[in-house]
Amino acid sequence: MIAIHILVKNTTEARVIAEELFQRKLTTKGIVIENAMLLEQDLATELYGVMLITLTKANHYNEVLAILQQLFPKEIPNMYALPIINTNIQ
Repeated sequence: MIAIHILVKNTTEARVIAEELFQRKLTTKGIVIENAMLLEQDLATELYGVMLITLTKANHYNEVLAILQQLFPKEIPNMYALPIINTNIQ
């Protein structure tokens, strides 16, 4: 399992992504955090937006990436994944 974090511009974009992931049965749950801030290493660059966090199987990462590229062909949202070692979420 992995937790995919996707930083988007607004809750509408987060919902569009979540609905696509639900429809393709890549996840069953999502968390939306408004007013998320991404800092770059030099602290001069700050990006504000909405963070969508969803759990999926690690082998679905490339499929999620392809969905984001399809939904946002001009500018793909910032995305990263973290491994989940222990979880009771199915």
